[in-house]
Amino acid sequence: MARWNSLRQIHAVLEAKCKLSVARYPRWLQNRRNRMLYKFKSQAAAEVIMLQSTGDEVLKIAGKTPGPTGIITVEQIPGVISALQAEIKRREALPKEEKKEDAEASGSDDPIPLGKRALPFIELLRESAEAKKDVVWGFS
Repeated sequence: MARWNSLRQIHAVLEAKCKLSVARYPRWLQNRRNRMLYKFKSQAAAEVIMLQSTGDEVLKIAGKTPGPTGIITVEQIPGVISALQAEIKRREALPKEEKKEDAEASGSDDPIPLGKRALPFIELLRESAEAKKDVVWGFS
């Protein structure tokens, strides 16, 4: 039985035997940025897990610097929620052509709209604000 030393060997075999091109894989599978996961935690609600690309996008919209760890304080939560909701409304109002351009500019290859991807995070923020608890994040 052959032993695979690298992904390149596997891709070469797939291309040769199965006539499957690596370029046909979805971009989100090719993108190595998606290897890390963000884990958002609060003492008031269940944790929310996101791919790194989505987590980076949500944190940038929230006005936070994406990174391995961070915190959103109780005082910052209302501003973060309003910023996320404003961005979701802005993207929903765009025509289809502009939505594609906006997704390419933000680096998002995910066909699921931001409103659906950010909804669990917004709920986490709301529950944390009600309980007056901070939200922290880290890589998983």
